[in-house]
Amino acid sequence: LRAAAVDEEVVAFFNKDVTSYDIEDSALSLMLCEAVGIVMPLVSGLEQALFDLAKEHEETLMMGLTHGQPAEVTTLALKLLNFREMVKRDYGRLIIASEAVRVGRLAGAVGNYGHLGPEAEAITCERLRLLSGLSTQIIHRDVHANLMDTLVTVAANIGHIAHNLWLMCQWPRCEAREPFGKNQRGSTQMPHKKNPITLERLRGMAQQMIGYQTVAKMAVITYDERAIDQSCQERINWPDAFCLLAYMLEKLTKLLPNMVFFPQAMQANIEKTKGQLGSSYVKDLLLGQGVTHLVYGDEEVQTYDWVKNCAHEAWERQVHLSDVLIERGILEMVSAESLEACFDLHRGLEHLPEIYDRYGL
Repeated sequence: LRAAAVDEEVVAFFNKDVTSYDIEDSALSLMLCEAVGIVMPLVSGLEQALFDLAKEHEETLMMGLTHGQPAEVTTLALKLLNFREMVKRDYGRLIIASEAVRVGRLAGAVGNYGHLGPEAEAITCERLRLLSGLSTQIIHRDVHANLMDTLVTVAANIGHIAHNLWLMCQWPRCEAREPFGKNQRGSTQMPHKKNPITLERLRGMAQQMIGYQTVAKMAVITYDERAIDQSCQERINWPDAFCLLAYMLEKLTKLLPNMVFFPQAMQANIEKTKGQLGSSYVKDLLLGQGVTHLVYGDEEVQTYDWVKNCAHEAWERQVHLSDVLIERGILEMVSAESLEACFDLHRGLEHLPEIYDRYGL
């Protein structure tokens, strides 16, 4: 107060009828709400950057993977739209969490209004646009932990986006690359390297944010009406968490428009599967013709297992799946045209226009 040039007569009355956390806890709530207000536009900026990038890649086919294995054909736009929806949910979570932390108190040393009555708290909280509620010497830290959970969820989603873009940069996929400056070096020893260092940095920072979450969760455990466990860590935890999250949001938002994508590499990776991505359509085609069992080798197996065995054989022999299917007599059951349609790369993407339209693309 003296540093703020408050009159000495006012300073003398600062602790009259109040304890320090009558002031500090309400002030912390106001600061947290203000900090959320700074972060939210950055979340909106990231959402827009993802949308703009998705718009550029509506027709960019790529291989979808599950469990790290080739699954079916998808598009880069659909991948980016999924990222965008995560970020939109983050924005909504921040609104809810900031309202939940908008809590004040003026209830004295143990929360029983021993010096000032509840009416003083009610008037103060109304003027500060805070909600008042039952407290001890402090607002219970589950309120604050909830906000930290939300910040960490935002950071985790950034980490998820960064990690998936990083995977696209990896050898031998080589479907994407971070922007690389003219004078930038990927390695002090290997001149050919173009390492995705920003994506790796964001991924590591997401892990750091989880550390702040752990500290905030531990702060929920309070000794009776109060100990100093919370205040000592919160002076570090909250500024660090908000500053780091703001940095992550800004860094990813600036990175996205400058990411380099290689559609030809994505196409080549699809073709490397030699028709494996069409196996589900072959299976459904046969079942649609009423074929439920077939002979593979000397054994009669279900249609699913027959297609599975053919797919595994094709992969081991490194030939196209259709070649093995034809060798195994599939054209005796289905037409050549219907078999060929199973390997159309746009098969299964017929609903993309509807999805794009639903999400404003």
